[in-house]
Amino acid sequence: MALVEDSFALIHEKQIMLPLLVLSITAYATLWLVREVWDPLRSVPGPTTARYTALWYFHKVFRGDFHHENIKLHEEHGKIVRVAPNMYSINDLESAKLIYGHGTKFLKADWYSAWTAPAVWTVNLFAMQDVKAHGVARRQLANYYSMSSMVHYESYVDECVRIFCGKLEGFSKSKQSINMGTWLQYYAFDVITNITFGKSFGYLEKAKDIDNMIAKLDQSNLYSALAGLFPSVHAIVVRLAGSPAQEMIDYIQELITVRKTKTTITQGGDSEPPHSEKRTEDFLGKFLAAHNRDPSSFTSTHLLFGCVQNIFAGSDTTAIALSSIIFYLTQNPRCLAELREEIISAAREGSISDPVTFVQSQNLRYLQAVIKEALRMNPAVGLPLVRVVPAGGVMLCGKYFPEGTVVGINPWVAHYNYSIFGNDANIFRPERWLSEDSHAMERYFMPFGQGSRTCIGKNISLLEIGKLIPQLVRNFDFELAGRQDRLVGQNHWFVKPQGFDVIPLKL
Repeated sequence: MALVEDSFALIHEKQIMLPLLVLSITAYATLWLVREVWDPLRSVPGPTTARYTALWYFHKVFRGDFHHENIKLHEEHGKIVRVAPNMYSINDLESAKLIYGHGTKFLKADWYSAWTAPAVWTVNLFAMQDVKAHGVARRQLANYYSMSSMVHYESYVDECVRIFCGKLEGFSKSKQSINMGTWLQYYAFDVITNITFGKSFGYLEKAKDIDNMIAKLDQSNLYSALAGLFPSVHAIVVRLAGSPAQEMIDYIQELITVRKTKTTITQGGDSEPPHSEKRTEDFLGKFLAAHNRDPSSFTSTHLLFGCVQNIFAGSDTTAIALSSIIFYLTQNPRCLAELREEIISAAREGSISDPVTFVQSQNLRYLQAVIKEALRMNPAVGLPLVRVVPAGGVMLCGKYFPEGTVVGINPWVAHYNYSIFGNDANIFRPERWLSEDSHAMERYFMPFGQGSRTCIGKNISLLEIGKLIPQLVRNFDFELAGRQDRLVGQNHWFVKPQGFDVIPLKL
């Protein structure tokens, strides 16, 4: 009897569950259909799968070639393309001003939440979405990164330039092929650790990735680039397993703690760097002094983040830019000859020293054009700088975007826009920056971002580039070890050069 009753109960349960299942599927399908019909962006082209899932974008980022795919999409479909269900890539100068200009109401998307860790959540300039909070935090750090402050760090850079040139001279004698992208990152890492902590980590001297820090940074970048597509999942991962960046943050915190124990605070509140030689205070020394003067304003978190942002963003961007400059100069002997002549002539006239100073490098007109053109051809960042459409929606490229829509411009897409940079945008031609009609190009030039969210460390990168390139050009030639028509890069946010092998030749 019990068996019969159980059977009837099971049948009754199935009779209830089946209609509920059908009803749920119908409701979901109806909701999807309504959204499709009423979606003002339903006609925007893009990969078919990108309409329904973020996995298309996820796959391209994981594979490391999204920047090229992104350019192709715009070449095929125009100014607006869909790359995920609620995410659109834009290629338009006027839209860039609206999205990134000063005073914009477009906030950073939730994607950026994957680029921070609990230790620095409250002051992470890169990931912060609150505009006012970002403004306050940036003002507390801005003076340390100003152009006028850069000249005080030149001795730190000169030290690394000298070591690097010595290494290249040794490779030249043995006719040894080297991975230039790797060595340029060693240089950039040594410079940024030197000016941050007053002592380089010794990548150039030891010729290796010390403690696998570069590899760990690469892994952290890949995780963040992918996890940002699923911010709610990332939040759970961080709570359960911690941030992938935490190990490096702990390492930096340890360096700060050690420094605190060795630092003598004068009565005036300035800290003395632990160097035997007298030279400009490094970043950590300045941060410690600010913290000791007003610990409630410049907190321990500000102190930690200042050092963290230098290390996390300070080597990749510079190394990629330097790789691009060396590659395109090697591929374009005419440009190399003209730059070398400018440097030699300036040295002959006594307008530059050896090594060249940062201010002197700023006055080398063709050098600055070469740097800009290399940054245009191969910007460090290869993914859209995503923002959220503000309340009330907005018109972009003649199409209405509802509030909450995620939009962004990829620097790679912008820099290969033929209407802005000319029909030869795919050709390395520094002279384009020397013409009088470069205003539009300047407005759509975004290797360090745009507006109030421009990379705060931009001037550090330009310092490293401006001091190294003249020394390399006046002392070395570089021969590509294999045939490369373009600088191949793997894009996991930063487009890092792959297989960039050269043979340095001492002049």
